[in-house]
Amino acid sequence: MAFRTVSRIAALAALAVAAGCDQTARVPPPCPAIVVVGDTAELTQFRPGPGRDLTDVVAEGRIDRFDGFCETDRNRDGTGEIAVELQLFFVIASGPANTTRFATYEYFVAIADTSERILAKQTFSAEVAFEGNRNRLTAFETLVQTIPVTAGQDGGAFTVYVGFQLTPDQLAYNRSKRR
Repeated sequence: MAFRTVSRIAALAALAVAAGCDQTARVPPPCPAIVVVGDTAELTQFRPGPGRDLTDVVAEGRIDRFDGFCETDRNRDGTGEIAVELQLFFVIASGPANTTRFATYEYFVAIADTSERILAKQTFSAEVAFEGNRNRLTAFETLVQTIPVTAGQDGGAFTVYVGFQLTPDQLAYNRSKRR
């Protein structure tokens, strides 16, 4: 008799738990992957001229980290858009050749499909001020990128690439540091 009572209580508890579950609960669609492009993750700005040693550095930067999330909005026909909100964190340092106590840098956000074809790219500019005796700081930028989607597409069909927008010389310098 005691076993039957325990079994009934367990069955009622299981029913209560099951009743609390929403059978229509859905897993949210995936967000696009966010990738920092390796060769463009760092920036070194030199003063004009041929010098390329430590004393010629105006500013240095690196993409420290990023956060992001997305929301998908669909029309009845299945088309819609994915809004990707990004927060990019940059560590920027003033170099010995910096005479203004400011640093300006550009970075890009590009959206690619699964075949790595760039669908859109936008370049942004930012400026930081080194106040007091600070020579290094963390700056962050928040932005939203909107990706149009067709019926059946989700965030997994896209990759968001970020990096510093470098000159050819800056890119060559980054690549030479890896050798």
